[in-house]
Amino acid sequence: GYRPLSRRYALGVSSVTLSLLLLSGASEMYFGYRESLLRIEEVQDALAQGAAREIAAYLSSVETGLRNVAQMPWGRPGFDVAHRREEFYRLMQIVPAVTELQVVDTSGRELLFTSKKAPDRVNSQKVVEEPELARIGPEAGIRHGRTFFVDGYLPTLRMATFDGQDIIIATVDLRLLGDV
Repeated sequence: GYRPLSRRYALGVSSVTLSLLLLSGASEMYFGYRESLLRIEEVQDALAQGAAREIAAYLSSVETGLRNVAQMPWGRPGFDVAHRREEFYRLMQIVPAVTELQVVDTSGRELLFTSKKAPDRVNSQKVVEEPELARIGPEAGIRHGRTFFVDGYLPTLRMATFDGQDIIIATVDLRLLGDV
């Protein structure tokens, strides 16, 4: 059929206008999506860095307490097993994340065990659960063991340091990091 020129002109102009609007909307949507992804990535990066700082501060407080206990003159007169147990319980009160403290010799045999939940053991000669933590020298500072779960759901970590003659191993409850 026959259509007037004005109708064909109007149809052409409106189809070009509609095509341009759709193209403009699609490109704006695409660039908005990319910008949103960028913003989300920046926010997640900032949150991850904040969490990393909190975790580092949390573990640093435990490491400081462990280092302080290791620097005491153990083995000298006046610093016997009873004093060490007393100092370990004081550390567990000051740093609530520490749930157990162990002293092992360089062959990985337990000399002292203190805990918030389990009974103390003195000179049990029990082999340490993470033997690599017993192979630490004075230059190593603090060594971290593997992360594991106590009772299947409590995230836990062990840290070890050399005290001049033996190795002190702290078992650290990581639940407080759950919020982080």
